[in-house]
Amino acid sequence: MTDYHAGGDHLAALRDPGYLAIDLLENKQFVIDKLKQAEGEFFKVYDYFYKLLRKNNQLTTGWLPLFSESKYHIASNDFSCMISNKMFEEFFLEGIIVECKVSVKSTLSTTQNPTPIRQFLSPRHQLIQIII
Repeated sequence: MTDYHAGGDHLAALRDPGYLAIDLLENKQFVIDKLKQAEGEFFKVYDYFYKLLRKNNQLTTGWLPLFSESKYHIASNDFSCMISNKMFEEFFLEGIIVECKVSVKSTLSTTQNPTPIRQFLSPRHQLIQIII
C-alpha cells in the first residue's frame, strides 16, 4: 500500500493548503462536502488494493516500516498544523476516527492532540504509534 490520504491531507493536495485554509473560513459547506466525497473515494481505493494484496498473500504496509496481515493504515492530517485545535475538531476529527476504525491496526500522524481519537477506538483496535 502506498501513502493514501483522506481528509485534510487529501483536500490540501488537490486544492492547495493555503486555499483550503481560506475555504475553512469562507466556504465551510464546500469543505464538508468534499471531505465526505474524499472519504468514500479513499475507502474504495484502500479496499481494492487490500484485497489484491491479500489475495496474493502480501502484507499491508505504508510509509513506516511496519507490516501487517490485517488491515493497517497510517491515518494522518499534516494539514492540521495550519489550523486551530477547534477547527481540527470541527472539520477533521471525525474523519480521522473513521480512518482508524476501518483498520485493525493503525498509526496516527497528526500535530493535534490524539486523546479524543483514542476514546472512539474499539478495544480490538491497536493504535501502534502516534507521531506528533
